[in-house]
Amino acid sequence: MMVADITSSQNKNMFKGDNRIFEITVKDADDVAVDITGGTMVFTMKELASDPSALITKDSSVGITEVEFTNPTNGIAQIKLVPADTQNLKAQRYVYDVEFTTSAGSVHTLVKAYLTLFEDVS
Repeated sequence: MMVADITSSQNKNMFKGDNRIFEITVKDADDVAVDITGGTMVFTMKELASDPSALITKDSSVGITEVEFTNPTNGIAQIKLVPADTQNLKAQRYVYDVEFTTSAGSVHTLVKAYLTLFEDVS
């Protein structure tokens, strides 16, 4: 079993239209960092988990502008949200997850939590 350590809480808040980077560390059941070299990571956000399509998808196989393995041997990756990802969404709570597929093809859902978007004042 693999788990993730996302800096502080897994539930996140941000303002619509802002940049945001979430750092994630993949660990095994013994709390030891997992080498993610050769694997892929996907961040998916929806209004409801049961929705057929995602509002935001970030995929490490697309390139480092989406999900970057910043220190893969120590299991560290960054998920990068840019203003265009959230600027046209409603201010509300959304569900997201992060899935990691090892180089051998083993699939692990690391995180399932909420991202709340707030309206920006300026």
